[in-house]
Amino acid sequence: MTPLEGQPQVAAENGGTDDGQRGRPDPLRWIWYAFGGALGPRYRQWVLHDLTCRTRWERQIVRAVVQVVPLAFVLLLVLGFGWVVWVGVGCGLVLALIYSTAYFDSSADHRLVKHSYPPGTARPR
Repeated sequence: MTPLEGQPQVAAENGGTDDGQRGRPDPLRWIWYAFGGALGPRYRQWVLHDLTCRTRWERQIVRAVVQVVPLAFVLLLVLGFGWVVWVGVGCGLVLALIYSTAYFDSSADHRLVKHSYPPGTARPR
């Protein structure tokens, strides 16, 4: 059994990058991508891999945590470091993870459409 067996196979016109390799975005572009930004044609194959690989659920959880951390940091600075604030931040993180995993398929499909893949590419076959 090959590692990509059972995964969606969509080929890019130019292989996804200029040299045909799957390029990984730098940290700033990855943060932009984690907040919903498009990366452009250079990272097209990487986005497909990111949203359809075996570890896609773990990657989604990391993206959700990265989205919540700035708000949690601001809340902690503004409201202080009391236990009530920590409980609120923790409950907010749990709620964000629940929504993030509940809507993973639709958000993955939306990300792939933004990167020029046809709708339904992220759905398991």
